[in-house]
Amino acid sequence: MTRHSRNNTNASCYTYHEKKKDTAAGRYGTQEARVGKDGIKDFDCCSITLQACREPLISPQGYIFDKEAILEFIIQHKREIARQEKAWSQQASQRERDRLADEKAAREEKIKEFVVQESRIVSERIDPFRRGGTSGTKPGPSNATGTSRASQPRDGQTSFWVPSLTPSASSTQVKKPQKSDKNVHCPVTGAVLRMRDLTPVSFTPLVEGDTYEQLMGKDANARYKCPLSNDVLGNSIPSAVLRKSGKVVTLDVVERVIRKDMLDPYCNEPITDKDIIVIQRGGTGFASVNVNLESKEHRPVMPMA
Repeated sequence: MTRHSRNNTNASCYTYHEKKKDTAAGRYGTQEARVGKDGIKDFDCCSITLQACREPLISPQGYIFDKEAILEFIIQHKREIARQEKAWSQQASQRERDRLADEKAAREEKIKEFVVQESRIVSERIDPFRRGGTSGTKPGPSNATGTSRASQPRDGQTSFWVPSLTPSASSTQVKKPQKSDKNVHCPVTGAVLRMRDLTPVSFTPLVEGDTYEQLMGKDANARYKCPLSNDVLGNSIPSAVLRKSGKVVTLDVVERVIRKDMLDPYCNEPITDKDIIVIQRGGTGFASVNVNLESKEHRPVMPMA
């Protein structure tokens, strides 16, 4: 706490600076922080690894992924879907076996109860000349089995001290996979993701002939350029990918040149609006660009006067 007493936080003399200082040091109040440059993804980086791509692919929503990373993501999720389906199939088979076992146990219990009831019937010859009406009564077999009724488990009755009544934890129930759960979803947007929907991206290096290692040694705003306008690409320059050729051009070139004829200038094939994929880029450090650069953590708030 500051120089004020612990219970003196509602007074008007509790300044804004002191409230911010106590919020950062304590457990109350919403914390706000502005994202720095290191927390902003470059436009040519993978949305999974956050590293520059060796073999970039772009989704229909405009998010770039490295081929190795997205393949590993899809394979991992397909294995998880197969594991869930196998677990649910095993659970369904186990339920069927338990049901058949319960039915068999119920039939055996009915047969056992019937045999016990039948064994209680006493069939003896009646002697009319003997007092008592029978010639030596011989009681039938008793139902004593060595266990009392008090030790027999009842429905819903549990006891830690009686072994037969000790509760047992049931196994975790696996939900049946829905039809929508059998698809792999994009890790960013949540849309259905298929490998055939990903388009290879071909960046044009700013310096012709640069290798991947040389490009990684440069800043993100000095790696690639638009092959038509020679503008340097970066987070501050809106750009798009032409699906037919995979080339990356600026949106200014798309509006001024490509949309006039709707032809891909690199393969001379007609294109539609779906063939122009706008790249989802990161922020530039300015508050008025495409991303929110502030992060908040909501925590309990003390009442302020």
